[in-house]
Amino acid sequence: MTSPLPSRVRAWRIPLTSAATLAIGLLFIALDAPFVSDPPLLLGHVPWVQAGLLALACLVLLAKRRAPFSVLAATAVLSCVDLALGGGIGMLLALIDAIYSTVLHTSDRGRRVLLALVAGLAVGATLLVLALTGDLRMTALTGLQLFAIVGTPYWWGLAVQRERARAALEAARADDLERLAAMTQQDVVREERARMARDLHDAIASELAAIAIHTEAALAAPTAPRSSLETIRAASVRSLEQMRSMILVLRSGGESPSAPDRVSDAEGIVERARQRGLQVSLEGTLPAMAVATDQAAGRILQESLTNAMKHAPGSPVTVHISHARGAMALRIDSAMDVSGRLAAPPSAGLGVRMMRERALALGGDLSAGPDDIDPGGGRGDANGRGRGAGDGATTEGGARWTVRATLPLRS
Repeated sequence: MTSPLPSRVRAWRIPLTSAATLAIGLLFIALDAPFVSDPPLLLGHVPWVQAGLLALACLVLLAKRRAPFSVLAATAVLSCVDLALGGGIGMLLALIDAIYSTVLHTSDRGRRVLLALVAGLAVGATLLVLALTGDLRMTALTGLQLFAIVGTPYWWGLAVQRERARAALEAARADDLERLAAMTQQDVVREERARMARDLHDAIASELAAIAIHTEAALAAPTAPRSSLETIRAASVRSLEQMRSMILVLRSGGESPSAPDRVSDAEGIVERARQRGLQVSLEGTLPAMAVATDQAAGRILQESLTNAMKHAPGSPVTVHISHARGAMALRIDSAMDVSGRLAAPPSAGLGVRMMRERALALGGDLSAGPDDIDPGGGRGDANGRGRGAGDGATTEGGARWTVRATLPLRS
C-alpha cells in the first residue's frame, strides 16, 4: 500500500529544507541584498562565489543527522568566508539550521560542548568588534545580533529535543502500564479460576460423593433400598441447584445466590452428613467470629465430612470446636478404612490443599493426616501427643484420620 503524503514529506524533509535554503539564498544574492553592507575584510561582493559557497553549504546539510558536529564545523567555516564577502541571508539560514540540527541530534555531552562554543563565539566576536572599532554602540548591537543568530537556534533545538525525550518517556510509560494491566488481568483471571475451582469442589464434591456411595450400596444390595434412592435423589437435586447458582454467577458476574456453608450452621452441616450415613458427634461451643472465619471453618468442616464419607462411609466421626486466645480450634477425627474393603470414589485430590489454602489465607493453619493408636493403648496425634482410648473414632487396627485447623476469630 502506498504511504500517505505526510510520511513522504517527512522522508524528504532534509533535502526539501536544503533546497528551500538554497532558493532563498540565491534570491537574495540575485537581488544584491547582502547581510553585511561593509565586509570586514574588504573583499567586496562576489555573487558567483557566494552562490557557490551557499550551494556547498546546502549540500553539506544533507548529512546533518548522521554527522551533526562535522556539518556544523563545515558550515561555520563556509559562513566565515561568506561573511568576508558581505554575508548572505541564505548562508545565515544554513548556519542556523546546522546549529539547530546539532542540538537535536547529538548527545548530552555534545550539547554541553556546543553551548560552550556558542557562548565563546558570541563573547569573543563581541570583544573583537570592541577592540577593532572602539564603538560601544556598535559592540552592543553586534553582541545582540550574535546572540540572536547563534543562541536562538540552540535554545529552539534544546526545547524540541526535550519535548521529544518527554514524549518518548510518556510512550514508554504507556507501554509499561499496558503490560502491567495485562499482567494484572492475568493474575485476576488466575485467582478467579482458583476461587471457582475451590467453590466448585466445595459445593459439588460432597453431593457427588454421597451419590456415588449410595449408588454403590444400592447396586450391591439384592433390591435397592428406598432410603438410598431418596438420598441419591436429594443429593442430585442439591448438586443441580449449586451448579445452576454457579452458572448464574458466571453469566451475570454477581455473587452466588446461595449462601456458603458456615460453621455457625454446624448443626445443619452435621445433620446433612448424618443423612448420608455418617455417625457424627459435635462437641464444643461456637465463639463469636468474623464472617470470613465463619465461612472458611464451614468449608473445612464440610470438606472433612465429605472426605470421611468417601473413605470410610458409615463410620463414626467426632467434631470438636474450641477457642482460646483469639483463635478457634477445629478438630475432626474420622475412621480410616485400613482393610481396603471399600473402593473410594474418584477424587481430584484437591480437598486438603484447598482447606489449607483457606486457613492460610486468614492467617491460620491446617494439618491433616493419619493418627494411629500407640502401643500403650492411647492414641498419638500428629504431634506425638497421646490421647485416651475413648477419644475419636477408629476402625480395624485403630487407624484414624485427623484434621486440625486453627483460625483467627477476627480476620
